[in-house]
Amino acid sequence: MKKNLKDLAKLVLPLGAEKRKALELASSCLDDQDWKTVRHYLKMDWCFARIERFGTNEELFEDKEWPVFKSHTKKELKDFFTSMNEKIQRKIKEEAFDDFSEKALEKITEAIAPNIIGMDTEKQAAAVQLFAVDPVHLLLIGDPGTGKTDILRSADQIAPISSFGLGSGVSGVGLSAAGKGDELLKGLLPLADGGICCIDELNLIKARDLAALYNAMEKGFVNYDKGGKHETLAADVRVCATANPTNSTFVGRTAEVLRKQMPFEDALLSRFHFIFVIRKPSDEEFEKITKKIVQGKKVQLAENDATFLGEYVRHAWEKDVDLDSELELKIVDFVKSLKKDERKFLVELGPRTVVGIVRIVKAVARSFLEETVNQQHLDIAFALIKKALYRE
Repeated sequence: MKKNLKDLAKLVLPLGAEKRKALELASSCLDDQDWKTVRHYLKMDWCFARIERFGTNEELFEDKEWPVFKSHTKKELKDFFTSMNEKIQRKIKEEAFDDFSEKALEKITEAIAPNIIGMDTEKQAAAVQLFAVDPVHLLLIGDPGTGKTDILRSADQIAPISSFGLGSGVSGVGLSAAGKGDELLKGLLPLADGGICCIDELNLIKARDLAALYNAMEKGFVNYDKGGKHETLAADVRVCATANPTNSTFVGRTAEVLRKQMPFEDALLSRFHFIFVIRKPSDEEFEKITKKIVQGKKVQLAENDATFLGEYVRHAWEKDVDLDSELELKIVDFVKSLKKDERKFLVELGPRTVVGIVRIVKAVARSFLEETVNQQHLDIAFALIKKALYRE
């Protein structure tokens, strides 16, 4: 009898402030029956609630809170609360990502190499690459000490799946794979399967890794054949790479002159959908850099922010983007206009170029969580592609 009276009292007495807040937050995420059940268990003191949040910088995203329920007395309720927590987190994240989608591309661009003055176009291209689900490859080639590596490191930090290393493969494993006894160690390419492979100083790539790079960029796998062992490793990657020209620093401006200083054959260059030639900063940019250094301001992407952005990118990967026939014609017209200026470009335009443009356009749409390409997405993609090709 005492137990029943005690339970009755629990049901009648009002909940504390923390439990009320948890229930209020859960009300928009659970159906009526689940919500009432959770409230009953809270009233009976069979569970407790804590409030979690993304913990992001307010300049990046207006943070959201959600409750997590756990039972401290009844183990049989564990599965129920696990299910409720999953429903709540899924709903909260969907709402958060929808709120963030309109400014996601802009904010992720700002989060890439925030300490580097300028290179806004290159940063935006790296942000767009994050949202590609089919191969879109990016090459930053140019003068040393310009911040190219910082862009790679940011892409590596944000991407849900990534690898980062040197083209020289100093670890001994290289880009493909290496055997160690009976164990097969994965290189940078298979380690990034399904994501971004960040390769710094690609111009130092070893001959044994070149075929693997070609295969990964075009076919999505690498082969390992040594000591009687034959393995095919999945390496469906988007390559984000830096490189220095043949003589370390570019001389000249025309495509004809720059081509002669490229450390790669056309067969490799043609696989990149974005190629940006990076030059030393102008006097105006150098002055801004100097002021920033003197002021001692250094911005770092916080771990919570990187986690949120990575989860957003992974969520965007789930979008299957369509391109209607009217916009397809606009892409055809765009390619025709580019073809007229082909002599100004570092690489010839071909079928790979067209395939790449379609993928880039869809990646831009995906960054907005859109499942259909619109004119805004075309405009953003076309502007990026033109800046990569024309360079001036």
